[in-house]
Amino acid sequence: MKIGDIVVPTNAVLASGSGRYQLAIVMDLNPFVLVSEDGDMIWTKENIENFESIGTASMDILGKVRKNLYCYL
Repeated sequence: MKIGDIVVPTNAVLASGSGRYQLAIVMDLNPFVLVSEDGDMIWTKENIENFESIGTASMDILGKVRKNLYCYL
């Protein structure tokens, strides 16, 4: 697994309040940080072992995620 990978949970659902997310993008490995594809949610307490990579996010998606994420920080 590497930064920029699109991952899905193997045994759980990514959630935030009432929102459910089917996938996330890896933004860091140490610590393991996931971000929703719209950059509106960040997860920092997940275990890397509970996720499977299904591809790599395009540069356009990564740029959008970073831009939206920084609005929340």
